[in-house]
Amino acid sequence: ALDIRGAGELTGYEAAQRLLQMADSHSQFFDPFCGEVLQSAAVEDVYGLRVSLRRATPAPLAVLAAAEAKTASPQQAAWPGRFQEAPPIDGGRRFLRTQPETSNDSPPPQEIVEFELLDSYAVLDALRSGRIDVVERVAPAELAALKTDSRVVVGQYALPRIHLLAPNPRQPLSASATFRRAVASAIDRANILKDVFTPAQRAAGTQVVSGPFPVARNPSDVWGYAADSAVEPLPYEPAIGLTLLRVAEDELARGAIAAGRASPKLETLVIGHGSDPLHTQLCRVMTEQLTAIGVAARHETIADDDAAARDACHFWYVELAMREPAVDALQLFSPDGLALPDDHLALALRGLQGATGWQQARDALYRIHAIVHSRQTVIPLWQTVDNFAVRKGIRGAGADAVSLYDGLDQWRPALPASTVDAKEAP
Repeated sequence: ALDIRGAGELTGYEAAQRLLQMADSHSQFFDPFCGEVLQSAAVEDVYGLRVSLRRATPAPLAVLAAAEAKTASPQQAAWPGRFQEAPPIDGGRRFLRTQPETSNDSPPPQEIVEFELLDSYAVLDALRSGRIDVVERVAPAELAALKTDSRVVVGQYALPRIHLLAPNPRQPLSASATFRRAVASAIDRANILKDVFTPAQRAAGTQVVSGPFPVARNPSDVWGYAADSAVEPLPYEPAIGLTLLRVAEDELARGAIAAGRASPKLETLVIGHGSDPLHTQLCRVMTEQLTAIGVAARHETIADDDAAARDACHFWYVELAMREPAVDALQLFSPDGLALPDDHLALALRGLQGATGWQQARDALYRIHAIVHSRQTVIPLWQTVDNFAVRKGIRGAGADAVSLYDGLDQWRPALPASTVDAKEAP
């Protein structure tokens, strides 16, 4: 029997429904870890849940906690279906509550309209004037000014975000561990950190990382258990990076000759990314650094649905939040995840899957951290502590949130606005 009052805002019924859907391989909410360990889930009372597992696991509620972090839209945040997408309005993505609440004088949001605005000055002007209510992420350059603005409340997300370069398995060069280590050695992550992020962000925990897991900022950060502090980030060594690049090309050429194929050659290294302005800025600086040491490189903004353009990239810029590393690691490094197939990593993942206690799980996560660092299965870059901004008068938005829409039912708009929230890209 489990008490789920620590698992977000779910009732026992909603938690049971969520777990069963996550264990169903035919459901859009399917989670391989949940499907493997969950045998049954039934409601006991409002916040009580009886769960049967096929095998012991150190965190029965970890799947629920990890699922709560995946709140990229109101539909996901209010799962299982309190919001549905409606026809767009004024160029914005629109969501309506499926069962409008009229039982009290201050109901939660009934309508949400999202706009993606790439001009940070336009975003801040709209926030200050009341044309939008919430900014999902404040650009580092605007953070200090917003914190002194009496019309705006700036908050900090509860968990840091991990930034990675995910290699493209369809590109022979990025599939090479030697090539990935060459690229990692040629990126001056420490100086990029100083140039892009503010001292306040760095003091809050924004830093270079050596692996895929969040680093604890203080002893109370319980989610930091997966990162091994003994593993140091790769140093910036451009000369070694260039040498390793030539070694990787030579290794691939010899392999191609032995297989009777043409040798792959690096003409231009391509890093793909989405439309987020911060990602664009960081990728631009990285490609400039690579170009400066003689590696032709460029970055490209690519739509999520442009599969052909993504396949042409050597790396894809990824940002993610890990609420429960013991679960998220299995998803991140699954066959459908971000990392390339790796026998050493697969063995460590099997150890994590079979863990029956926290010490076993932590040991397995430390092994995963060491393997990722050694083979650069993904290239770890930074951990960032991000901020959101809320127009004064909006209550509940962002409180203890991992992502914007956590706690959506606790939001209370400033009356008389009818369209409650706009999610922005600074």
